[in-house]
Amino acid sequence: MTLTVIHLKIGRIYTLGDYIVHVITVCMGSSCFSRGNAHNAECIKRYIAETGQEVALSGCLCRNECKNGPNIIVDEKMISQVSPEILPDLLDQVLENR
Repeated sequence: MTLTVIHLKIGRIYTLGDYIVHVITVCMGSSCFSRGNAHNAECIKRYIAETGQEVALSGCLCRNECKNGPNIIVDEKMISQVSPEILPDLLDQVLENR
């Protein structure tokens, strides 16, 4: 069986066939990176693998919200002061409410 994947951009939410794919962007600017977003990115990867969520994960440079970091963006919504301790519950909440 061959799976054909077609990416259609709708705003910043992508579709893979019939599935809506959530987009998580992890700020990798120097402030967010040093405050823990490298570890947060690993936690997000683990969460995706464990839950099977359809998620596009990427990184970005600074979004000029350093004072509130570390920051991630989920489906265009900025989430600040993210830590590995809150990530699983946070992702459960924001990905289920889409």
